[in-house]
Order: sequence, then C-alpha cells, then structure tokens
Amino acid sequence: MPAFLSLFIILHRLKSHKFIIFISSYPETSHNCMLRILFLSGLLLTNGVFARSSPEADSLRLLGKFEKELLVRQKLQEKGFEPDLSRIHVFIRKKEFAKAGHLLAGLNAVTAQQRFWKNKCHALLLQEEGETEEAIALLKSTPVSDKTVEAALTELALGQNYAILDDQLSAIRHFEQALTAFETSGYMHHYMAGLTLSDLAYAYDAAGFRNKTIEYGDKALKLFIRNYPEDFSMISTSHNNLLFYIIDYGDEKRATEVHRSYAGYMDKFLAGKPPCNDLSDVHAEALYRLSSLRFYGFKKDHEKMIQHLRLLEEFFGKAPREW
Repeated sequence: MPAFLSLFIILHRLKSHKFIIFISSYPETSHNCMLRILFLSGLLLTNGVFARSSPEADSLRLLGKFEKELLVRQKLQEKGFEPDLSRIHVFIRKKEFAKAGHLLAGLNAVTAQQRFWKNKCHALLLQEEGETEEAIALLKSTPVSDKTVEAALTELALGQNYAILDDQLSAIRHFEQALTAFETSGYMHHYMAGLTLSDLAYAYDAAGFRNKTIEYGDKALKLFIRNYPEDFSMISTSHNNLLFYIIDYGDEKRATEVHRSYAGYMDKFLAGKPPCNDLSDVHAEALYRLSSLRFYGFKKDHEKMIQHLRLLEEFFGKAPREW
C-alpha cells in the first residue's frame, strides 16, 4: 500500500483536529501542541496587575511566555517573587509538578498582586495535576476587583476548568464574563482576549450552538490577524478551527471562503521559507496541510485530495524529529 494512502486512512479515522486553547498550554510544550511566536504589540501593563519590575517580562507573563519571561528576569538579575514565580510556571510547563509545588509552598506573596499571581499559579498547577474542582475553588476564593484584567484572567481560567469538566454552559458563562472584563479593563484587543474568543467558540460548539460557534471562531481569527499578524502558528490554528467548525456544519460556500483566506495567508508565510527548524513554524504548516486535506475531502475533490496527501507526506518527511 502506498505510504500516502496509508496516511489518508489514518487521517480519515481521526475524529477531530480542533484544539481548545488553554492558558496552561503556552507555548513550547503542551498537551495540545500549540506553539506560538511572540509578537509584542507594544502594550505596556500599567493598571496594577504587576508590581513595577520589567515591562517586557510582565508582558511575557501575561502572554504565557514563561520561559522567555524567566530569561528576561535572569538577564536583569531580578531576585525574589517575580523570577521564582516564573520558575514555577516553567516547572509546570515541563510537568515537573513536585518541583513546582515545593517552590510554590515557599513563595512569599506580600502584595495583593503577588497573592493574585500566586493563587492563579497554584490553580494552574492543580489543573495540570487533574485536580480541576480544587482549581475552581481556589480561583473563586481569590479576591479580584471588577472590570480589571485580573478579573478577566480569573474568569478565563474558570471557563477553561469547567470546559475540562465538560460543563460547557458554565464554561460559556465564564468565558463571556472574561470578555466583558477584558473590554472594560482596556484589553479587548489583547492576545488573551483572542484566546478567550477561541475557547468560547469551542465551548459553544460542544454545547451545540452553531451560529455562536462560527461567530466567535471568526472573531478570534480576525483579532489575531489584525493585532498579531506575525504569529503564524496562532493564525494557522485559528483558521484551522474555524474551517473545521464550518465543514462540520456542512456550509460549503463559507468553507471555501475560509480556506481561500487560509491558503492566501499560508502561501505568503511559506514563500521562500527555509527548511523547518522552528517548531512554531512547523506547527503552523502542519495544521495547514491537514486542513487542506480535510477541505478537499469535504469537497469530494479526489484529485486534490491525492495532491494534498502527497504534500502532507512530504511535510512529515522533512519535519524535525523533535516535533
């Protein structure tokens, strides 16, 4: 049997290539393989969510780029709470939960902002260890002011934990409250608001609300294209998710429009691109190849299916072993 035909059979049996985007899954290693390139929009955090240390490191934390945040803090030779919190996040990322828990237990949070971040980090650790209900209880017990980015991040984390429990209606409620808080706190165009839109689309899909699913999937894609145009992996992921929803609902006209947008964006990305070496770039191309195959399968265009199976086989042949 030709290798590309074997690959088609495997892919045909995969039920879904959708990804729910969790704040805990940024970005270098994760259970949903979501790898992202940092694209700073110039936003400086000035509303009190951070103690004044390094604006660059603070922005990296809000984006979930914990490894890069730690490097910045080490370069600045910061000591105490901020770099220790970064280390805990990195340990959680690496699934080194015992190390994370030990360091977290000794973390001295003095200010209200530090207590917020310590509790949020602890909730993330509980979530990753499978203690979802305990994570929810901790998040709900952490005081935050209304209409702040802290409130938005808390609601987002609550929504993600309820999604893990498959309580989609509760997840939707918290994601919607997160969006409201991002808007009132001045973060409506921020990366985290885009993640909330994407998670909300997934929750609406799981709950069976077709129109809302497509609406929020489209909003997430537009936010990332508008504000983070160099984040190829996230924009590829957002295209992939939206296209999957539309195909799942059988809308061939809309699917063709989204695939055309996807292909136009990725053709520019791949033009003159060197061999795969950045894993975030690999992720962006992988989803594009899979989505193109799915699209032409949906269209029942067998010639295009074979063409894209071969392209997919070629892609896997050159992808780095680490990926």
